[in-house]
Amino acid sequence: MGQAGIRRHDPGPYGAEVRHDFLVDVDHARACRRLFSKPYLSDQFRFYGPKGHDVTFPEGLDGKRVGVFAGSSGEQFIKSKWGDKVETRPYQNLDQVNADLEAGRIDYGFNGQLPVSTFLKSAAGTESQWYGPSYSDPILGRGAGALLRKDEMELATKVNEAIAAVYADGTFEKLSQSYFGPQIDIKADKLW
Repeated sequence: MGQAGIRRHDPGPYGAEVRHDFLVDVDHARACRRLFSKPYLSDQFRFYGPKGHDVTFPEGLDGKRVGVFAGSSGEQFIKSKWGDKVETRPYQNLDQVNADLEAGRIDYGFNGQLPVSTFLKSAAGTESQWYGPSYSDPILGRGAGALLRKDEMELATKVNEAIAAVYADGTFEKLSQSYFGPQIDIKADKLW
C-alpha cells in the first residue's frame, strides 16, 4: 500500500479546499491525529518459494531460511510467531529476496501478496508458488481506509456504510477476482 491513493477535493468552509485520501494505511500514529473509515483493503502476507516443496505450514518452517524486508512488519511477524524456529534473513528490497530465492540461498520469502504476485507472474517467478495460508494480523497492519478529519463523523459513517454495502453485495469480491485472481485475498472485513 502507499501513502495515499484516490483523492477527492471538496470546497470546505469559507471556500477553502478540503482533501480526502481514500487509500491510506491505517496505523496508530495517524489514527491519533485523524479519523479513519473501516479498512476496505488488506494486503495480507503469505509465504512463497520454489515449486515442489512438500511442506505443511506453519509446522514445516522449522529450520527454514525466510527472506523478508529488513525492519518490516513482515520481519516482526515472523520473529514474533516463529522466532527461534525460523532463520529470518532481512533484505533491503523484494528483488533481493527473489534473487536469493531463485539462487537457493533462502527457502521461502514472506511478503504482501500484491507485490509478490507481480514476481510470480514474471518469467523469473514461474518456478515459484504460494505456500500455506494468507496472514492478517495487527502486526502486519490494519489495512487501508479513507483518511478524514476528526470532525467528519457524518462522512465517516457514510463511507463505512458504503464499504459494508460493497462487501455485502459481492462487488468487492468480483473486483478483487477480476484484478488479482482467486489466489490473492485482499479482503479487510476480518479487521472490522
